[in-house]
Amino acid sequence: MFKPLFLNEQAAIDDCSNSIDVLKSLGVNSISINPMNIQKGTLTEYLWFQNRYRPPWFYSLFKCIKKSVNEGDLNTTRILCDPSGAGTKRGIHNCLKRKCENSAKTILKNFVLSQDITELEKQEYECTCRKKYNLKKVFY
Repeated sequence: MFKPLFLNEQAAIDDCSNSIDVLKSLGVNSISINPMNIQKGTLTEYLWFQNRYRPPWFYSLFKCIKKSVNEGDLNTTRILCDPSGAGTKRGIHNCLKRKCENSAKTILKNFVLSQDITELEKQEYECTCRKKYNLKKVFY
């Protein structure tokens, strides 16, 4: 689970990264990262309506993966991620600009299919929301 309730972006990155480290040490060959999304009628939705929860940013997910795995790890451990609602306000997203969201979804898809960590470094579209993300990741 990536960015459960009551964690800010940086805490979510650290939490997921620690979990990946433990799973790698156990010799797990596939790790599925599942970013939170907003489901109807849940506590998550209630907090989201009050602006007390935001689904994770793609930037955080990419940072977590880059922090946790290297090319050598990807020879023995496969990272999987196919988030529900990706690129929508209820799912993992950046700023909801179509170009930004499509770019992030493409980067994630290419990484999962290739297991090439350099895919996460690519920025097909440089969006201004990255500055906003860097300012907010510790607080929101």
